[in-house]
Formats: sequence, structure tokens, C-alpha cells
Amino acid sequence: MWLTNCSVIVVEDPDRSFTGGLRIEDGTIVETSETGPPPGADTIDLGGRYLMPGLITCHVHLTEVYPFDAADGESPATSALRARSVAEDAMRAGVTTIRSVHEMNRADLHLRHAQEQGWAPATPRIFGGGQAITTTGGHGDGGGGCVRADGPEEFLHAARDELAAGADHIKIFISGGIGDASENLSTVQMSSDEMAAAVSAAAGHGGYVVAHAGNSASIKAALEVGVRCFEHGYELDDEAARMMTDHGAFYTPTINVTHVRSWMLPRGFDESQVRRAAEVEPMHARSLEMAIRHGVTLINGTDGAPAEPVEGTFMVAIEAELMATAGIGAIGALRAATVNPAALLGAPELGTTRVGGAADLIAMPEDPVADIRALRGIDWVMSRGAVVRASPDR
Repeated sequence: MWLTNCSVIVVEDPDRSFTGGLRIEDGTIVETSETGPPPGADTIDLGGRYLMPGLITCHVHLTEVYPFDAADGESPATSALRARSVAEDAMRAGVTTIRSVHEMNRADLHLRHAQEQGWAPATPRIFGGGQAITTTGGHGDGGGGCVRADGPEEFLHAARDELAAGADHIKIFISGGIGDASENLSTVQMSSDEMAAAVSAAAGHGGYVVAHAGNSASIKAALEVGVRCFEHGYELDDEAARMMTDHGAFYTPTINVTHVRSWMLPRGFDESQVRRAAEVEPMHARSLEMAIRHGVTLINGTDGAPAEPVEGTFMVAIEAELMATAGIGAIGALRAATVNPAALLGAPELGTTRVGGAADLIAMPEDPVADIRALRGIDWVMSRGAVVRASPDR
């Protein structure tokens, strides 16, 4: 099958983008052409749209609710059903791969199993984290989707439990956050030995550790023991940003959590949480700008549902716009939602339109390289070689 009459964006090297089409076979891109398909070929005409890899977003919660304790005690079946609904919405928004960083009742792992059985075809590929690990009294303690551990032995066992359940990575909370206005953002909430135990467990299963990290001190300590990816980074200094680059770490700024607040009160956040986000916004913005200056590898992440409706579009598109505006431009924001996360996930077949790439693709009427806001117009989605959203919608 050929996808024709489209401008194909090569996010790795936009100068190699071309007008023409791609041939898809068994869920893989097997040929590109600037002249079009041969006579009689099976084709899908994209009507002059811009074709690019499907979006990958790497800080997703499929089961998060607001307020955060609203779903406490729900059954695994309920969690999995809610997760499927959020995942289907994400797919329609153009997100063909997600990295879930922690879920209630390990719903991400259950949903991935459903995909493997063919029960949930219209959902993104899932790289799942199962449950996150925190310390007694630490960020996330008492919340859904988190388990408590204290000391390196407990961390080792807790991490191994998640990996045995099928987690691809381990999420830990190494500092405070902004979800609770009374929480201290600057503290380091986990010892280096506890972090190292989680890293050891993940490495033994071919995985890695991703850390909720609000401040530079926690990031520096975690880098020294091998933590690979950092979320939020509300307060970064030059040394932390430089170390992240030197260690080849990835940074998911989730910049929307402080910059986009109009949706928070209607969705269940209280006024103190909204004020806290506003207070942290300038520092968060400076931290992202510093990471950009030091060349830290950036990753798109929404810290919730990728298709959360906001400002006339979806949160995943807003996150890309905010990252572009912060200094990486449109192509940088596109890479942060395609090739960069593919590298983090160890899946080079994702996030590309080159031959050998997975046929996870999206299309839109306008050029996102020229204007990142074109992502708001995504109206055609292919996953694993099958069209899951046609254009125009039918």
C-alpha cells in the first residue's frame, strides 16, 4: 500500500524532506518515492497533507484523576478501562506511542497485554512503568500507582517487583513537587544508595530509571548513580544542566504543568495548587532555557492525558508549542516528540519516516516545520500500518 500526494517530513534532517509518498508493508515503511507509486498500486491519497512520524510522549498517566485521591480503592478492571479510554483519545490526537511513568493498579501493563491479545487495537504502543517507588512521606506517598520503600534493600525488591510484572522502566520520586502547596520543592527525598538500588534492578532487566526531580541537588545525585531520565526539573542550575548533557541524560520538562493553568480549577485542582504552579512558572521557564543552552536532550511529556483538551487543542500539541517557544524551535519540538524519545526507549524504528521505520504516521493540512501550531490540525493517523483515523473524519 502506498501513501501518496503528501509532503513527507524527515524530522532527523528536514532538508531531506520530499514531496511524494511511502510504501507500507506489514506495518513497516519499505520504500519512499518522489515520483509516486507504480500504475495499479493500492494507494491512499493524503490530499497534499504533511506526513510525519506519529507523536511519542513520555510522561503519561492513563489513570490520573483530579483531585489525585478521587479514584482511591478502585478495582484493577476499572483502572484498565479508564486507561483504555484515555489511550484511545491519545491515538486520535496523533500520539502513536506513550511512555507511562506510573499507573493505578498497573493499568498500563494490563492495557499493553490487551493490545498483545488484539483486544485494544486503537491504542498507542505502550512503554509501561507499572507503579512508581517513593519513600515514606516522600512525593507521591499515599497516592494511587505508587509503592513505598525505605532503604536500598526495599528499593531493590520494589523495583524488581515492577520489572517482574512487566515494567519497561522504573519511576522513582527523588524530590518534592508542586502538587501540594505545602511541599518543599528543594529537598532531596531519597538517598543515593536507594537510587542506586533501583538503577541496579532496572539494569538487570535491560531497563533504566526515570526520576521525578524538582531540583538540581537531587538530579546531580541521581546522575552519579546512573539515573537516565529526569522529569519536570523545576529548578536547574548550570552545573546540573551541564552534567545532564555530559551523562547523556534525557529531560522531560512537562513545561505545561506550570504554564497552562486555565483547565486546572474546572478539572478538580484547588486554588492553592493553581497558585503554586503560577509561582513556579518563571523558575521552570528559566530551567528549560538553561537545559536548551547546554544541549540537554529534550523529550515531550504531558504529565497526564496527552489528549487533555486545552486552549482549543490537546495538551500534547500545547507542550510542543511551549517547548518550541522556549528556544528549540519547531523542528526541535518535533524531534522531542519523535526521534529523541525513540532513542530513549531503545526503539529506533519509531519516530521516523525513513525506510525500515514503523508505519506509525500522522498527517495534517499545514507544515509543522514552518509552524509548530500545525499539530493542532492533525486529522489522519496510522498505527502499525492500519489507518485508525481517516481524514476527513467519518
